[in-house]
Amino acid sequence: MPSILKPRLDELSAASGALYSQVFTTFWRTLRRSAGKRKDHRRQAVFLSSGTVQKLFPKDPAGLLHSHSCDAVVDAFIASMDSARTRKKTDPKARFPRRRNRFFKVTFKSSAIRVLGGQ
Repeated sequence: MPSILKPRLDELSAASGALYSQVFTTFWRTLRRSAGKRKDHRRQAVFLSSGTVQKLFPKDPAGLLHSHSCDAVVDAFIASMDSARTRKKTDPKARFPRRRNRFFKVTFKSSAIRVLGGQ
């Protein structure tokens, strides 16, 4: 990888990590606050869906990522939640995502990429 691109890619990865951490924190805080501290049959826990979280975070706080890349970060978090939920059925020691990420992978969706000049 050329050394010219590395600082920019690190910056994008840090922006993606900050967005992942925001999604992570918002999801768990919403779930925790909706259910209450004690098991109460009158209060039902609110699990945010992928579409709801994508509407909450249409772009990253720094404004560096494309909206489709932000959607990919949200989809990755929801996919990890679904995977943990599926694994939990067979393996009781499986854990849900529980740590914030300082850096996270940057996904460039094909619908967000344009070719300039037809090349």
